[in-house]
Amino acid sequence: MLIDSKTNDELRRRFNPDGSPLRRHQLCALEILEVVHELCRKHGINYYLSAGTLLGAVRHGGFIPWDDDVDIEMRWRDFIRFVRIAKKELPSKFDIQTHGTDSHYFAPYAKVRNSRTSVTEHHGYDRYYKYKGVYIDVFYTEKTLRIFTVAGKKFTKFILKFSKKEPHRVTYVICNILYWLFYGLVCPVFRLINLPFMPFCSSRLGIGHAFLKKRSNKDIFPLGTIVFEGKEFNCPGDTDSYLKKLYGDYMELPDPDSLHVHSVKTVIPENY
Repeated sequence: MLIDSKTNDELRRRFNPDGSPLRRHQLCALEILEVVHELCRKHGINYYLSAGTLLGAVRHGGFIPWDDDVDIEMRWRDFIRFVRIAKKELPSKFDIQTHGTDSHYFAPYAKVRNSRTSVTEHHGYDRYYKYKGVYIDVFYTEKTLRIFTVAGKKFTKFILKFSKKEPHRVTYVICNILYWLFYGLVCPVFRLINLPFMPFCSSRLGIGHAFLKKRSNKDIFPLGTIVFEGKEFNCPGDTDSYLKKLYGDYMELPDPDSLHVHSVKTVIPENY
C-alpha cells in the first residue's frame, strides 16, 4: 500500500537523495539487515521488521525518507539464541552489542553494528561505548504485565542518564552493579510472579524497553514477507493491524516542514 510515487520521489529528493549522508547511512544499515536476515534464516530464528522500519516498507517501499533507523523484533527465546549465535557467526566487520559484549552499554536490547563506520548520537549515551558503528536495533518481545514493563522502562531511563555523569569511573561501577541487580535478580522475580498471569498478558517489548504499546501475536504469526529497499525480509503476517495498533492512521504523512532527520553524526569511509 505504497503512497503515490510522485510524493515518494519528492520526499526522497528532499531528505535522502542518492549520495547524501543520510542515504549512505541507510544503505549501510541495510547491509547489516541483510546479514542479520541470512543469519536468522540459517538458524530458523523468527525475526520480523518492526515499528518505523515496517512502516517505511509498507508506505515508502523502504526507509522512511527522513529516518535512519532499522528495527527488528523477535520473541525473547529467539533473542537469546540470536545473541549467542551472532557472537560466533557474524562476519568480522560486524559486532553484536549487548551489555555482555560491551559493559558500557546499558540498554536491554541488542544492536548489530558495522565496525568500519562510526556514529555519534545526540543523546550522548554512546560516549563510552566499545562499539560505535552504524547499527540496527534488535528488540525482543515477551508476554508480561504492563506494570513490569513500566518499572523496567523507568529503570533503563535512570541508568542511561546516570551512566553519562562524571566521574565516569565511579558511575561506571555503580551502573554495572545496578544493571546486574535489576536484570540478574529483579527481572527473574518479575517473570516468576508473572507466570500465573501469562495466559491473560499481552505481548510487549521486553522488560526495560522504552516502548509500551501492545503487540498481538495473531497479527504477527505466522510471519509474512515484504519488500524493503528492493529486498525481501520477514514481516508480521498482518502488517495493517500491527501498524494500526502502533500508529493509528499510519498512511497519513506528517507535515514535511515539521520533520527532523535523526540527529546523528555518521562517518563512513568514502571508498566503502
